[in-house]
Amino acid sequence: MIQGCQVEEPLPKLSEVLFQRPKRDFGSMAALPSNIQAVEAGLRFATGGNRFVALIGPTGWGKSHLMEAVASCIAQTSYVLPEIHSCVDWVLDSQPGDNATTLLLDNVQDALERPRIRQKLRLALERRVRGGRRTMVSFTAPKCARSIRSFLPSARDWTVVTIGLPVPAERLLVVKQMAASEGLELSPTLAGLIADRMRGNGRTIAGALKRLRLHGLIWLDARTTIRALGVLNPFFSDDSSWDLEGCIEQGVTSTTLRAPELRDGMAAFVMLREACLCEASVAARFGIQPAAAYQRSAQFAKRLEKDRETRVALDQAVELAVRNIVHD
Repeated sequence: MIQGCQVEEPLPKLSEVLFQRPKRDFGSMAALPSNIQAVEAGLRFATGGNRFVALIGPTGWGKSHLMEAVASCIAQTSYVLPEIHSCVDWVLDSQPGDNATTLLLDNVQDALERPRIRQKLRLALERRVRGGRRTMVSFTAPKCARSIRSFLPSARDWTVVTIGLPVPAERLLVVKQMAASEGLELSPTLAGLIADRMRGNGRTIAGALKRLRLHGLIWLDARTTIRALGVLNPFFSDDSSWDLEGCIEQGVTSTTLRAPELRDGMAAFVMLREACLCEASVAARFGIQPAAAYQRSAQFAKRLEKDRETRVALDQAVELAVRNIVHD
């Protein structure tokens, strides 16, 4: 409740309840050189400055986040949360409601490919521009093409901004911002690996961090870093050079462990107990049955309880494995 008025928010999706989706506002956005103009334009739109904004950018790098931040900011003064409409659905509505004070349309590029919907949308936007009713539209595209500018009615009245693909240094800032929003503490090494080695877009990173959050919140040393990389191993599969098991084996080989016959057991232990990899993949690595991989790990665990030298070698193996991954 705000001064006797209640902000009308849509019911949360089941996935948002299960994963406790962080609130999306301007404070939760990572301001980057590649998106700062778009963020500033969105803020001016939300506070009544820009009346017509066209947002353009590749999928998965913040357009929807920015529109939700705009809606949240508007709700703080109007006490009503504007709905973000999928463009085609809004146009196909028998009463699209283009007289609304504020209109937020996402995925407008879908309407441009369908002539009748394109024409109806263009007429609706023309009415809104003539009436001075603030409107924000979002296009998924790598850059602002001439076709987009020519589609916008009274193009000079629109503020056209883009969100670009982040460079590696910006990806690291995105990872840190997303991790903070999820309540995660990541080591610099882990954050750097996610930023540098994980393919995909911001949604991929968000999915990885949500998965990591299910297993814990604090990932700051070599032990937790190797475990995090095991948890996130499927997210690195698009990188052909990614070989977590191989880096673990190299780490074990480089330790001061004096008994060579224990190395296979240590490697199996690190893969299964430290990195939490599945028995089937570990067994495939050694060319043995899953039960045999488990047995190797269990035998090494017994040795670990009795021998301080083995425990020291295990710590070395984990640290060396992480170092190998970084430099691989």
